[in-house]
Amino acid sequence: MITFALFSALSTFYFTMFFTPGPNNAMLTASGMKFGFVRTLPHLIGIPLGHILQIGLTCFGLANLFYFILKFNFI
Repeated sequence: MITFALFSALSTFYFTMFFTPGPNNAMLTASGMKFGFVRTLPHLIGIPLGHILQIGLTCFGLANLFYFILKFNFI
């Protein structure tokens, strides 16, 4: 039987997921249910780190592209 505390926690989490949808939320929910909170922490930490890495590499690549274009005046 579900307790009121568990129901309120799940309701809060689903309400948050409603405003921030995405595949990462679904994967974290499934991983948390299957493996537990502690074993899901690497997944939870990896999502923002991967996002930061992806944005950093993209910005670095675009900066080099702009530098190359301005250096050789291809505009």
